[in-house]
Amino acid sequence: MISSSLYIICAMNSNIKQTFVCETVYHLFIAVIKSLNHRNANLIITDFTPSLSNYIPELKKKKVFNKIIFLKQRLKIRPEYNKFSLFRKTFFRKECIEKSVNENSKILKVHNEILNSEINLFFNLGHVTAYFVNKYKNNFFRMIEDGQRNYISRLGFLKIYKRKYIYKSFIGEGIDDCIKEIHVQSPDKLPKRVRAKGIKFDLKKLIKRAEKSIIKEIFLNTELNICGQNNSLIITQPLSEDSRSITEKQKVAIYKDIIDSHTNGKNIYIKVHPREKTNYESYFDKDIRVLSKDFPLEILNIFDDLKFEKGITIWSSALDNLNCINKKIFLGIDYFPKIKEQVKKIHF
Repeated sequence: MISSSLYIICAMNSNIKQTFVCETVYHLFIAVIKSLNHRNANLIITDFTPSLSNYIPELKKKKVFNKIIFLKQRLKIRPEYNKFSLFRKTFFRKECIEKSVNENSKILKVHNEILNSEINLFFNLGHVTAYFVNKYKNNFFRMIEDGQRNYISRLGFLKIYKRKYIYKSFIGEGIDDCIKEIHVQSPDKLPKRVRAKGIKFDLKKLIKRAEKSIIKEIFLNTELNICGQNNSLIITQPLSEDSRSITEKQKVAIYKDIIDSHTNGKNIYIKVHPREKTNYESYFDKDIRVLSKDFPLEILNIFDDLKFEKGITIWSSALDNLNCINKKIFLGIDYFPKIKEQVKKIHF
C-alpha cells in the first residue's frame, strides 16, 4: 500500500464550479456522469474524436452543462500553431499555443467561468491540455484516468528540463505544479514522480450511481440488441488511423485472425473504436454483429443482465473497465510480430 496516495471516491466540492476538458467519448461519458451529480459545470470538447460534437444538441437539451465550447483542434488550432516558426515554437511556445487557441475558437467567451473553476483534464499531453495549464496555472487542476497512458512515463529528464526551463511552458504527465490530484484506478502504479498526487478513482461505483436513463438518452441512439449466450466481444482500436504503416486491410486481417483463433465463430460482437473510419460490416459476414462506434464502451456496465463470455483486445484498457465480461483476453503487441514495431509506436 502506498501511504502517499489517498484512497477515496472522487468527489468534487459541490460549491465550486467545474470545467471538464474532453477529447474522447470516454472523457465525455465520465464528465457527464460527474456533472449530473454536480450540476455546476462547463464543458470544453475538441474534434480529436470526430463524432464528439454530435452530442452537443442532446447535452444542451438535457442541460447537463452550463456552457459548452467546441474547439476545432485538428481542423483549425493545430494547423495555425504549425504556421509559427521553429524559433517561436521553441522559445515562445506558451504564447504560440495560447494565440492559436484564442484566435481560432470561442474559448474567451467562457474565460471568467474557467478562471473561477476547478479544471478537470484527461489527456496528460497535447496542445489543448497545454493551453489550460499555461493560461490557468493558478487554478486547481485534477487529472482523471485516460487509460494506460497515465501509468507510462515517457518524458525523460532532458525533455522535462527543456519544457520547464527553456520553453517555460507545459510539461505534461501530471508533473506540472498546478496539477494537484491525479484520479486513477490504481494510484500505486503511477510513475513515482507523480504518485503522491494519486487518488483512487472508483469507476465502477461512479457508473453504478449514474442517472442511467439520462445516460442512455445521451449516448445510445438505438437499442444495443445484444442477446444469446457465450457471446464474444472484440474491442477494436484505430490502428490504421493512428499509423501510416498499418493499412486498413492489415488491421481487418488482424481482427479476422483474432476471431478465428479466440472464438467459436458464434455470437460475435465487434465494438468499433470511436475514431475509426473502417466500415467493418463490409468486411465481415452478417452473423458477426458490429456495434456502433458512437457510444462509450463503459456504458455496457449500466445493463445488469448483459453478459459476454469473452472480451478480446490487443491492448485497450477499456476492457478492464467492464463488469460484464467473464474472461478478459489482452493479446498484447507481441501477438502480431509482423507489425509489432508499428503497433508499439502507437501504444507507447
